[in-house]
Amino acid sequence: MLKQADTREALSEARLVELQNAVLDPRFHEYTWRSQQNWIGKDLGYRKKVDFVPPRPEHLANLMTGLLAIAQDFASDLEPVVAATAMAFGFVYIHPFMDGNGRIHRYLIHDALAKAGFAPRGIVLPVSAVILANLDDYVETLEHYSHAINQLTDYHPDTPDIPAQGNDAVYFRFPDFTRQTECLYRALERTVEEDLQKEINYLLRFDTAYKQLNEEFDWPAHRLELFIRVVEQNGGTLSNKKRQNYFDWMKKDEIERAELAVQNAFAD
Repeated sequence: MLKQADTREALSEARLVELQNAVLDPRFHEYTWRSQQNWIGKDLGYRKKVDFVPPRPEHLANLMTGLLAIAQDFASDLEPVVAATAMAFGFVYIHPFMDGNGRIHRYLIHDALAKAGFAPRGIVLPVSAVILANLDDYVETLEHYSHAINQLTDYHPDTPDIPAQGNDAVYFRFPDFTRQTECLYRALERTVEEDLQKEINYLLRFDTAYKQLNEEFDWPAHRLELFIRVVEQNGGTLSNKKRQNYFDWMKKDEIERAELAVQNAFAD
């Protein structure tokens, strides 16, 4: 999905349905906006703890039309991070599907930044991974808005036929996403200045190890890659378990020479 974010394919109901289908088991595929009231929280068995109630189903078509209109402005004067925030967080609060909204929400960050030309084509910034690695900040940002709406909302999942009250469309049409934009800026700052640099360093070192091993040993490419990964992850040595499972054909001196090549490539 992240690779597809760079194709510049226009967002539409059909495209979002396609994305929803891509991330879920076929038994949970949906083919249009939800027709039921969903809610976010915990089912504790004896009671249900409701943390957030998205807008009512009858308001979805209008809200999603407005949200998708934002997607048409990615190439205009909208600042890329602001555009990504509006699109991605707007989507997750509207929660137009019964399931898969969170994953699509994080995909939309990449999609918006790619369409706005924020990063060079072919570069997938691991921003959603950074967000999940800083989950407390992300959850607090989500709840900064959802809790305020939840205080206005009355809904009981045990009586789903009784419509929710208070989760009016106006609260989802004109949100203040200052906190959400700041959160995304923080994630992007760490992505570009720390995580992306680490990833580049890793790939360069991996490439150095691969070239040296490839010159010294006549192994299939996938064997070379696997050896580098398992040795690097184990601090520079091949564990007995990995040797028995994957490299029992190697001689002791071969292992020592190959380990040294990986150690040198990944040395500080």
